[in-house]
Amino acid sequence: MKSDNGRAIGTISSDNLKKALELATPAVNGKKQIVIEVPKYTDANVYDIQLPTQSLIGKENFELLLKTENATIQIPSNMLPDLTDHAEQVSIRISKVSADSLSAATRNLIGNHPVIDLSVVSGDKVIPWNNPNAPVTVSIPYRPTAEELSNPDLIVVWYIDDKGNVVPVPNGRYDAATQTIVFQTTHFSIYAVTFVKKNFGDLQSVFWAKKAIDVMAARDVIQRTSMNSFSPADSIKRADFIALLVRALELKGTGKSAALFSDVQKTDYYYDELVTAKELGIATGYENDTFRPHSDISRQDMMVLTARALAVSGKQIKASGALNAYLDEASISSYAKDSASLLINFGVVTGKNARIAPNDTLTRAEAAVILYRIWKL
Repeated sequence: MKSDNGRAIGTISSDNLKKALELATPAVNGKKQIVIEVPKYTDANVYDIQLPTQSLIGKENFELLLKTENATIQIPSNMLPDLTDHAEQVSIRISKVSADSLSAATRNLIGNHPVIDLSVVSGDKVIPWNNPNAPVTVSIPYRPTAEELSNPDLIVVWYIDDKGNVVPVPNGRYDAATQTIVFQTTHFSIYAVTFVKKNFGDLQSVFWAKKAIDVMAARDVIQRTSMNSFSPADSIKRADFIALLVRALELKGTGKSAALFSDVQKTDYYYDELVTAKELGIATGYENDTFRPHSDISRQDMMVLTARALAVSGKQIKASGALNAYLDEASISSYAKDSASLLINFGVVTGKNARIAPNDTLTRAEAAVILYRIWKL
């Protein structure tokens, strides 16, 4: 390990990595994990961990846990399967970003929260990295303020794009046990921690949904209906609920889906999310090749779509909920019973006054609660 002008550089040789792999034992997920701890350097804002290029192209199945003072990142060995660079070593760079390098507007939004830049470097060249098949888990050390600790689910991770725009990373959250902000990403860029508290003036009648609405709105998964309103009692449309599911679970398709439904246009604001949902088998539509995007969605149709979305999201869940606890069990359509069982079992659906109310229209407040519960799974 050496330090050079604010940059700490550590190099792992092929031989050392091979020895570590031989000694490593499989973790809970069945993969061998190699931990690389980088010591703290008082004058370093940038940490470069140089790794053998061959170790990241997916020849072997393992994980690397790179620990630095700026962040800890867990990377899979198939991170760079298409790398054409012939350099023997490639660096994973974890940099602390100065607020001065951000636009004034972004700086004001982020305040004193930590900002990091993640990149892959070969030689002196940054290699753009984006691989949906190799998610990287990032943990940033953070001590919340008293206000933040009273509402830790409002601590949010932002991705800052090349134009300085901030884009929420829905899965980001505060882990009190490790005092870190944890998130998964499939692309490297600049990431910031922040605290987002949106105020709505019309939630007095839905106190049971307020937290869920606040948390989902903080991540821009669900939007306000006007400057100060959420309209919690309004019904939610089929296309809108699909879009919310895709955003909350950060589902990705190939974008190469065949023809969509006959009643959906490329100009529709929910088009991209619906393309993803159809490709993944979540949105199947009706027999006449329609989706009825602007129809209100029933609670049982919400359950079917949510169960399908959870299945493709990779969350480990099994169906075994007890429907007979609800007075109106018999009114649930046969096509929705398995989905209802699964969501009841995991506390995603809890019913209304001892009823499952399958044919009731889903409200915006109820949708926010469903999204919040699947976010917490």
